[in-house]
Amino acid sequence: MNMKLITLFVYFICLTLLMGMTCSNLQKPNKSYLIRYCTETDSCGYKDLKGILRVPLGKYTTLYTDTFINTAIVYDRNEGIIGINRDLEKIYSVHVFDNGPDPVSEGLFRIINENKFGFADMTKIVIAPQFDFVYPFIEGFSVFIEGCVFKKDKEREHEIISGGKYGYIDKKGKIIIEAKFDGALPFFNGQAKVTMNSINYIIDTKGQIVGQW
Repeated sequence: MNMKLITLFVYFICLTLLMGMTCSNLQKPNKSYLIRYCTETDSCGYKDLKGILRVPLGKYTTLYTDTFINTAIVYDRNEGIIGINRDLEKIYSVHVFDNGPDPVSEGLFRIINENKFGFADMTKIVIAPQFDFVYPFIEGFSVFIEGCVFKKDKEREHEIISGGKYGYIDKKGKIIIEAKFDGALPFFNGQAKVTMNSINYIIDTKGQIVGQW
């Protein structure tokens, strides 16, 4: 066998080994996440894929997140519904909706920090809490309120929003339509119903009035 063939043979072997290692790495499962584990008495914690308990049973009353990658939503006896990181540190409070964590809408859910509202997904805080109140995203926009207060309803079971001005933000937290309305509804097919100075208007996504209702 001449040197040229030997060189080609060695090159082929090295390439095959390199491709094998690369494919092996690509196919190797991610073992960094945790899985919710509950006993027959409904005491729950998180285990790694080796079966080692990483979050003690009963530390949190309820675990809303099945697969704990880097954020989990849990119920803490003292803090309520919160998001925690892998060091079990509180990241934020989660807005409570119908006695549970705020539902995900268009990939985001509402969070609270120091009485201000923002948005997160299951990997990070997307919009830092900075608004007095926000509604879920619909058609890429969220209604936000400036200057509102929260009051108990007549039955004193729920809080209702009173006062403030309404506007719209996008998914980056940028104010697209300033808070100038006395009331506002989510967008539907590119239009939204708003109220200003006791007159009901229909606006487009740029905030331009296109009609009344």
